[in-house]
Amino acid sequence: EAGTAGRVAALFAQAAHRRNATSQQFFCGGLVLPGLPGGTSKLIAAAKDVASSHNASVGMAVGPVRPSGVRHAVDVVVVNNGTPIVTEHILGGGGIAMSRAAKSAIDQIRRILLSHRKNCRT
Repeated sequence: EAGTAGRVAALFAQAAHRRNATSQQFFCGGLVLPGLPGGTSKLIAAAKDVASSHNASVGMAVGPVRPSGVRHAVDVVVVNNGTPIVTEHILGGGGIAMSRAAKSAIDQIRRILLSHRKNCRT
């Protein structure tokens, strides 16, 4: 995680703390790397490395803030069972732009986990 300055890891840690007493572990850890290089292939590799190093089926990498036209953006890569999903989040919202980007990244994980849960029920 680079472009959201640790906000994604903080949100996951807060959620894990709230659920810790009542459920199995779902957040295995995170890395905040301000110097994480950008570029889709490097972010995919980073997300795969995170999943592998934590023995997880899902991994994520958030790239550094970069220009995107007249605005700025971060790239979010989620790897689900080895398959990368790459999205661009345009930063907007003034002082809450990074928080919005972090919540958008978390939402991608939420959607994957909900689809896993749905598939387990069928």
